[in-house]
Amino acid sequence: MNDLTRKDNEPFLDYVKRLIDGKEEGIYDVDRSEIYELVFGVPASSDHARKVLAGIRKFINNVNEDEISNISDDSLLQKIESERQKLEKEKIKVRTEKIGLNQLLREEARFELFMEHTIDAVKKYGQIISKPSQIIKSENNRTGSLIFADAHYDKELKILGLDGEILNEYSPKIFEHRMWKMLNKTLHICNKEGFNSINIFDLGDDLEGMLRMSQLMSLKYGLTESAIRYAYFLASWLDEISKYIYVDFYFTEGNHTDLRVISGKKNDLPNENIGKMILVLIREILKDNNNITIHANNTKNIYMKIQDFNILGVHGEEKDVTSALKDYAHMYNKPIDFILTAHKHHQNSINAGIRKGCVGIGSIIGIDEYSMTLKRVSDPSATFVIFEKGVGKTEEKIIYLN
Repeated sequence: MNDLTRKDNEPFLDYVKRLIDGKEEGIYDVDRSEIYELVFGVPASSDHARKVLAGIRKFINNVNEDEISNISDDSLLQKIESERQKLEKEKIKVRTEKIGLNQLLREEARFELFMEHTIDAVKKYGQIISKPSQIIKSENNRTGSLIFADAHYDKELKILGLDGEILNEYSPKIFEHRMWKMLNKTLHICNKEGFNSINIFDLGDDLEGMLRMSQLMSLKYGLTESAIRYAYFLASWLDEISKYIYVDFYFTEGNHTDLRVISGKKNDLPNENIGKMILVLIREILKDNNNITIHANNTKNIYMKIQDFNILGVHGEEKDVTSALKDYAHMYNKPIDFILTAHKHHQNSINAGIRKGCVGIGSIIGIDEYSMTLKRVSDPSATFVIFEKGVGKTEEKIIYLN
């Protein structure tokens, strides 16, 4: 440790350079924070010390030899202190930016509490007490499936056109209006086609979520409150439709209900998606309704059969859905005939071979800021698909919601 002390008549500049070079060259086996404390007389974290000492080393290396002989210890200390203050300012900037992150970390804690109090929320909002007359599913060679996604329930927006006209307006109230319109049109199709049961797929992005701080301004409710409100509305909606037809309900998570609270990047917490909480609530609310079966997934995606065809339901972040169909089949070593996708906010169905295909559906929210930047806009919509035994997808009906 004696080697780390300043020698008699050793210029301060030489002393600092010796310590830093000795650490970098492995001569001194000490942490940078110890060197920092020797130089400045105050403690610092290893990370902060590393940044400051790197700046000092660069400063020393750039000083002209002629200037070194003329520079005093006091003058050098002032220059070093100036560099340290600059780095300290940067540190304060980073700390300020982390205030928003801390808010999201608190939201994560709320998420964990939400998990614990999910059932309590049911009691708070009141049980939906409804026991409609039991419907016996009729078996035939045709099955109807309603598919919707991208509700972004808690978002409010108004998109204007070139002449100031409203291209799309959205809020929780408008969302509910569109869902009831979807229900009425679905019942009309079922009555026309003779279905007394259907599959209903919710392919995710039910909430606008909290992927980035900029979304705070467009949210009607907080994240937890939005999840509870959405779950209760969808449960009421499913309960109403179950008075007329039997419902097999399937649900998958979206990217907007991810909790990205550490770095704001995808897969911060890969197993934490508030969509799980929504499904827990819906299942508890509707547990006494015998006309609804809520299906669980073995993965975050839906995998099931319709008329002997293997169906995969995903949120749909894949760039090439036909390649995704093959990739998923190889990844899981399972046959997949049709893949149902959302995410892109516009319907786009593609044939992918003999009795194979991709069903890309629109969104409930319709045009938003993101779709305007992509110049890819579409009406708010859902999709009703009919699968026939031995044939596959025979009909695809777009349900427009505006």
